[in-house]
Amino acid sequence: MYDAGKATKYLTEGSEGRDRLLAYVNAIQHGQTNLDQAKLDRLIAEEREYWPWRKQVPDLEEQETMLRALLA
Repeated sequence: MYDAGKATKYLTEGSEGRDRLLAYVNAIQHGQTNLDQAKLDRLIAEEREYWPWRKQVPDLEEQETMLRALLA
């Protein structure tokens, strides 16, 4: 999606919230835990705080699409 060496700062440095979200999704994907929708929603909201322009709450269909993409 990005040219080599031209990734956004978010992709190269990330954030603690992103790391927690990805760790949780990875644990679900590898059967280490079951999906807790409230926890997923909280982790997404915490990560959204890192990016003020993305504070809009996605609808449930968008959340499901995002989760399916992460778990694919």
